[in-house]
Amino acid sequence: SISGSNLTLSGTNAGSSNVTVSAEVGNSGSVVTDTFLISVVSPNSAPTVANPVSDYTVLEDAAANTFDLSSVFNDAESDSLTYTVTSSNEGVATAAISGTTLTVSYVANASGTSTINVTATESSTSDSYAVTDTFVVTVTPVNDAPTVVNANALPDLNKTEDDSPTTISFSNVFTDIEGNALTRSEEHTSELQSPCNLVCRLLLEK
Repeated sequence: SISGSNLTLSGTNAGSSNVTVSAEVGNSGSVVTDTFLISVVSPNSAPTVANPVSDYTVLEDAAANTFDLSSVFNDAESDSLTYTVTSSNEGVATAAISGTTLTVSYVANASGTSTINVTATESSTSDSYAVTDTFVVTVTPVNDAPTVVNANALPDLNKTEDDSPTTISFSNVFTDIEGNALTRSEEHTSELQSPCNLVCRLLLEK
């Protein structure tokens, strides 16, 4: 638009256009024109989170989950993006990035929550605009069976008839990862060969 001797140009969309300005001296019919090219360049914009990762829950000792970050983030100018990730509780879940793949892994026999922060940063521009997607992983505990940690603590025994009882401690044989109290029982078989009467006695000690 023209106001007095001022020409105002307003860009509506990115692109280029030829602008022609004409001037007439009075009513002489003498007209002069000037044509010039104007180009409107889109400003660089920050990347955005197009499809955020939702909070989710897994069971303890679950297999790792993977996410395609190229579908999570978007850049309007298709600038190259680099990705970084942090986990607020690596005692529950760890996170790593290879290319555009995010892998969230779960620590064995651990439960709780961890906040995962994934940041996408423009690497092909001087602006270095960045955006972060945040989600929470909850690992639900699972009761694990007790395990034998020292099988050698229960050796085979050779006893003779009328021997005194043998006491075997189970305190260093079994363990439970959750620290649950264990109830111990015994089972034995014996072959009685006549005329011997073999009596087996096993005293269990916690």
